[in-house]
Amino acid sequence: MPSLKKMAAGDENMKEDVLGQFEQLVLTAVLSLGEDAYGPKIHEKVIELAEREVSIGSVYITLDRLEDKGHLASKPGRPPQWGGQARRYYRLRAAGQRALRQAFETSRRLQQTAEPMWEFKT
Repeated sequence: MPSLKKMAAGDENMKEDVLGQFEQLVLTAVLSLGEDAYGPKIHEKVIELAEREVSIGSVYITLDRLEDKGHLASKPGRPPQWGGQARRYYRLRAAGQRALRQAFETSRRLQQTAEPMWEFKT
């Protein structure tokens, strides 16, 4: 078992990989959409996963932040025939997969700890 001192030192390195709930939603949406992961589709999927309305602006801000953190990569698609901007397609990078897996494992531990206690509450 690592000492508290070593764990605290390790927290500094792990801090960047800890995902917020909305970041988890966005990464899961990108993962589930595969090669079809671009802004409006990601937005639709996040709404479906969250079961609530979210602004498309918050999705784009989160996509940018996750790309800056190294969790996502993006590339422009082909320009549309009718003009306008090309779609930007996103994919999870290895760091994003690791961070998402870590978040899921933490959630699973929390659920396993709390669930037995809920059964006895009225």
